[in-house]
Amino acid sequence: MHIKLENIGIIKESTIALDGLTVITGKNNSGKSTVGKALYALLDAVCDLQDKAKKDRLYYIRTYLKDIRNVFFDVTIKDYKVTNDGNPFFLLAV
Repeated sequence: MHIKLENIGIIKESTIALDGLTVITGKNNSGKSTVGKALYALLDAVCDLQDKAKKDRLYYIRTYLKDIRNVFFDVTIKDYKVTNDGNPFFLLAV
């Protein structure tokens, strides 16, 4: 896999081949850490997108329900499950 970077920090233009072990070397302040951060962000963004979306949705729903509980009710989230279609199902207790 080849990744082309343009105008990322001090790097004006570069192509990196990711094939097995990739080593990035250079002098101090030459952009090595910036390249590493860019690669991490890129690879992290495209890995397990559906799983991340489900986790984010569950986190948002849990946080929202806790906020509602704190404002209106004395409700406890006893358990939650994800249905076959990927939607969360929460078991609440008053």
